[in-house]
Amino acid sequence: MMHGDYQFGELSDKKEVIVSSNFTGTEAVDNAAFVEQTVQKSMLPGKEYKVMITLTNTGTVPWTPGKFRLLNLSSSPDGKKGNVWGRESIEITETIPVGATKVFNFKVNAPDKKGSYSFQWRMSSDAGLFGDASTEVVVNVNNEFKSK
Repeated sequence: MMHGDYQFGELSDKKEVIVSSNFTGTEAVDNAAFVEQTVQKSMLPGKEYKVMITLTNTGTVPWTPGKFRLLNLSSSPDGKKGNVWGRESIEITETIPVGATKVFNFKVNAPDKKGSYSFQWRMSSDAGLFGDASTEVVVNVNNEFKSK
């Protein structure tokens, strides 16, 4: 809030807003519900690990190859986003109907440097990010492996 040149009151929570000039209001809406994921919370530097993320298509159009993908939102300890786990995205390879659940099974490479790294993914289309993100997990990359 502002009164003249003075700010007062508490700041509101930040919310992500996707703006698209192509939306007419009658078009179908993309949406996804996060179901579950499996990822180890402790990894050895540079090693490959299997992960699993499950999402349900709660939108009004099928997810189709070439248009929809699972996007890496993860960040490194210095806050850089992107290709932290050796992959920027996982492409949809088959059509996922409305109401269907998609299990993404894929491999990631642990970063070469020791540290604590976020692991989080979200659906994306040509129009941008949409739906629930997976639960953010902090993965400790260290030479001392802990199986938790």
